[in-house]
Amino acid sequence: ENEMKPDNILGSRPTTMTVAEAKAKGYYIPDNYKESTVPSLNFREVDGALEVAAKNGLKMRAHTLVWHSQTPAWFFSDKYENDKDTNVATMDAREDFYIHNVMAHVMEKEKELTGSAGSIVYAWDVVNEYLHRQGFTRTWTNIYKNSGNTPSYVKKAFELAYGMLKTYNVQDKVTLFYNDYNTYFGIQQTLNLVNFINKDEPEKICSGIGMQSHVDIKRPTLEEYGNALKAFINAGLEVQITELDITINFDTDETDGRTPTYAYKNEKETEADQAAFTKDFIKQIVDIQKNRDKTISPKGITGLTIWGLYDSISWRGKSQPLLFGTSIDDPKPAFQAFLEASRTK
Repeated sequence: ENEMKPDNILGSRPTTMTVAEAKAKGYYIPDNYKESTVPSLNFREVDGALEVAAKNGLKMRAHTLVWHSQTPAWFFSDKYENDKDTNVATMDAREDFYIHNVMAHVMEKEKELTGSAGSIVYAWDVVNEYLHRQGFTRTWTNIYKNSGNTPSYVKKAFELAYGMLKTYNVQDKVTLFYNDYNTYFGIQQTLNLVNFINKDEPEKICSGIGMQSHVDIKRPTLEEYGNALKAFINAGLEVQITELDITINFDTDETDGRTPTYAYKNEKETEADQAAFTKDFIKQIVDIQKNRDKTISPKGITGLTIWGLYDSISWRGKSQPLLFGTSIDDPKPAFQAFLEASRTK
C-alpha cells in the first residue's frame, strides 16, 4: 500500500544535497530547476518490492506519483525548510524532478533485475484522488490554488510520466492511470478530468481509470457500480479495480437526511450475506468485460486488486471486508463465491 507513495520516498523530514552532488549521483535536474538544493530520494523499500516481484514472477502497480495526501508538507515549502509555501514555477520544476527520477529509477531497476524496462510495473497511478482534494493544506492544491476542472499540475504530471514511458519505449505495455474513490458516484466528473488530461495531446497520455472500490454490500448498488464500469469502458478507457474490499455491518445509512458514520455498526449482516453480494458483484464485472464492445475498448478491465490479505490486518477489519478472516489460511465464504463468479467459459 505505501512503498511507492511520496511520503515513503521523500521522508518525513528533508535530506537535501546540492545540485552538483545530485548530478554526480545520477539524478536528473530539469532545466527550469532554479534552486540550489534537491531532496534525496529513498528507494530502499521500492527496490525491495521490485526484487520480491522479480523473484516470484509478479507484476506491480506503482501507486502513486502525485497525491495531496501522504506527501510531506516540506516538499511544498520554500527552500524545503520552513513554513512558507513555495511558488508555482518552483513547484513545476519539483514535479518534473520527482516524476522523472522516480520513474527512471524504477525502470532502471527493472532492467537490472529482468533485462528490460516495463517488465514488472505494468501500471502507474500518476495522480490520485484529485477530485477529492478539498480540505487539504500544504499540498499541490495550496500551491496551485483552486484549479477546478483544469488543473495544470495534473495534466503536466501525465505529460511527464508519458514522456518517461516513451524514453524507455514502454508506452505500449505500461498504462498510466487516474485513480480515485467513489467514481461510481462521479462518473462524468471523472471522465471530464481524463478528457482534460488528454485534450490537445498527440497521444492518449491517460489511458486508464483506477476505480478504488471500498464498497459495502448496500452501497453502491450493483447497478450504480455497473453503470460506472460500462461508462468508462465505453469511453475507450482501460479500467482497473484498484482497491477492492467489501464490508458488512458498516454504516452507510443516509435515509431521512441522516449523516452516516461510515464505520462499524452491527446491522446483523453475516458472512453469508457478504458471499452472496461478492458473487453477484464479481459476476457483473466478468459479464461486463466479456460483453464489452472490443472495437471501443480493446482491453476493457485489466486488473482487480484486493486491498489487503485478511480481515484482522485490514484498515476496516471490524467490518470484515476481505476474503480471508484471521490469516491467509482462513478462507471465508466470500472467497469461494469470488472464485465461482470469476470462472469464465
